[in-house]
Amino acid sequence: MKVVVTGSRGVVGTVLVDRLKKKKHQVIPLVHDAFDVNDEVKIRTFLDEHQPDAIMHLAKGEVPFTKALAAWAYEKRVAYVFTSTYKVFKGKKVEGPFTVYDTPDGTDELARTKIELEKVSFEANPNAYVARLAWQITKQPENYGIMYFIKSQMDKRGKISVSKNHFVSAMFVEDTADALIDLVEHYAPGLYHLNASDWFSLYDIVYHIKHKMGHDWIVLDPPRTIAKNEMLDNTKIKLTPLSEQGVEYQHPNK
Repeated sequence: MKVVVTGSRGVVGTVLVDRLKKKKHQVIPLVHDAFDVNDEVKIRTFLDEHQPDAIMHLAKGEVPFTKALAAWAYEKRVAYVFTSTYKVFKGKKVEGPFTVYDTPDGTDELARTKIELEKVSFEANPNAYVARLAWQITKQPENYGIMYFIKSQMDKRGKISVSKNHFVSAMFVEDTADALIDLVEHYAPGLYHLNASDWFSLYDIVYHIKHKMGHDWIVLDPPRTIAKNEMLDNTKIKLTPLSEQGVEYQHPNK
């Protein structure tokens, strides 16, 4: 399979490219500095030249970029994947765990942008795959990942304080990349939530990163009591839950 990947230098994109190559797929990166990606003619010229079997759109795209990719894929009847985020839900109007049937209520810039591009993707391509991604667990601090959040807290405060009652969607980044490939290879188009956390709290996950992934530099305070639910309900795609990957629930008083 020949796959055009946008955002190939990002947190998930880097791993996705590696996983695609290991599965013997041909990867064609489409990077922002190659040409004006909001120029529909140039995008179509690029795609016509390479004739991909699938487009995986992970980049921070604007409407013209996303629309052009989605529309070309629909016209050529090739797979089109757009990655969104669990952050489209703020939890003010809708309570988690959030399903694919809930209406996103996020109000910050990232949420509003992703909500708009989800809509653009489906309007331009009714056969689109839209995957809302969980918070990513990486080996080292990467932008927007849980490790990045931990490091930023350590840099600011010298320690991190999180709650046993703060339930987040989370996945190891390698599992996310594999799931995106699996979607195209084995699932029908549609809206998907990619979340492998089977009700682990943020405290449980940070504890695992510190004690099981060898990051002893993390100073973890005893768990806080603040309650928040950012859990996505994944009911469509088979994933390996965190509990089967070594993450354990921690006693509140531990």
